[in-house]
Amino acid sequence: MLLLFLFIVFIVPLFAIYGMFLSVFRQGKKKLGLAILGLSIIVFFVGVIAFSEMDARNEGFENPSDMRDAKRAGILDADEWSALKAAKETERLAATKKRNDELKAAREDEEQKIK
Repeated sequence: MLLLFLFIVFIVPLFAIYGMFLSVFRQGKKKLGLAILGLSIIVFFVGVIAFSEMDARNEGFENPSDMRDAKRAGILDADEWSALKAAKETERLAATKKRNDELKAAREDEEQKIK
């Protein structure tokens, strides 16, 4: 993971600088320089996304947004966050089931009134 970080932070920007240099200062290498610059920008962003994904998984979270949500809630432990998410999901499912049962009962009452 350290190698990926070093590659993203140091090597890829050097390629971007090299690409800019070629496209600006070398007459016959403008297309090559722009291609190197474009590819280095793409590799940089893909690397940042991959690094954040790996960091979140190493911490025990499902993905970076899951880790970010846990930290916003003030929870630093992935297991505690998973338990809290499971409890909220169970609560949400129970509320949905209760609401569906109420709607079903109301629909049956309406049908009884119509008959």
